[in-house]
Amino acid sequence: MRGSAPLSSSQPIRIFKHRCSFFLTSPLLSLSCSFQSYARVVMATQELITQSLPLCYALSAIGGILEVGSMAVLAVPDAREKEGAELPWWLPKVALASNVIMQVLGSILSNLFAPWFGPVSVVAPIYFSATLVSNLIIFGIILGLEFFDRIMRVGTYVIAIGTILLQVVGPGVQEDQDIKELLIVPSAFAWFLLLLVGMTISTIFVARSVSEKYGENKQTIILLVARSTAYTLNLTVSRAFLLNPTYFILVTFVVIKVVSGMVYTYAIVVQSTTVTQSKFVPLNATTIILVNAITGVIIWQDWRVVSIAYGRFLFHSHGKRLDNIFVFGKRFHRGQDTSVFSHYLH
Repeated sequence: MRGSAPLSSSQPIRIFKHRCSFFLTSPLLSLSCSFQSYARVVMATQELITQSLPLCYALSAIGGILEVGSMAVLAVPDAREKEGAELPWWLPKVALASNVIMQVLGSILSNLFAPWFGPVSVVAPIYFSATLVSNLIIFGIILGLEFFDRIMRVGTYVIAIGTILLQVVGPGVQEDQDIKELLIVPSAFAWFLLLLVGMTISTIFVARSVSEKYGENKQTIILLVARSTAYTLNLTVSRAFLLNPTYFILVTFVVIKVVSGMVYTYAIVVQSTTVTQSKFVPLNATTIILVNAITGVIIWQDWRVVSIAYGRFLFHSHGKRLDNIFVFGKRFHRGQDTSVFSHYLH
């Protein structure tokens, strides 16, 4: 270039080093800036959000309803097509897009926003109860695509009633919690690590089960551990975002949030082809609700704000009580004495 001084022999090397340094550090700087921006958003959001049990319940229930709705928008066109009806070319695409949107929206409302406004341990019972009731109403009554016998209806009603009672005997709101002070308790930290280890090991076994074809009982146990630990961790870190996390804790929890979501989704995919759904679905709901209840007591110290601890224990142990529900259904169906049901309610 005319008028410019010639480059010395060391200048190209310095320019090369400078450019290499720029290309190596700029992604890290961008990532750091992104997390710093996210941290500022979290801190600003924390100041705006106040604890609200009704809002927590509503967001959890809406998430469950949207989950069932996302399945319904795909099931209806499929059922009509099997009946021989000609569908517009755009309908399957619209149904698929609606399915994705409803799933994402339901996940954001129930798994991210709901724990911000109330206890983590009540999100799962409300979410799964809303899913069961919505499934009965949408697929059984409105669309008529599924048949629900007397036993299934009674079981759904009892679980729904248990969820309503949970709002009376369950935990209330806790203001001014700090995630560092909560996790510094040895039992809480040990339980959090146990959930992480359980999710990691079970995920490895889930991946191996696809190729090695474990027995159904073993696959059921592995999937139960994977889904319950991943779901619990996902809700726990969501609430922790707003409880004064340090920069390191915030980054760690964002990673756990993403990974646990991926593990939970992957386990659902494997579950659909490896285990009997009629057995696994109730076991899965019971296990997740129980693990969330334990997490609420150990990590979130729900025992401080539970007015009737015994009542909450009875509801969260409803997996065992479900046997009574099915016994009642069989006796009712056979015309036998159903006094066991009134005993169960009391």
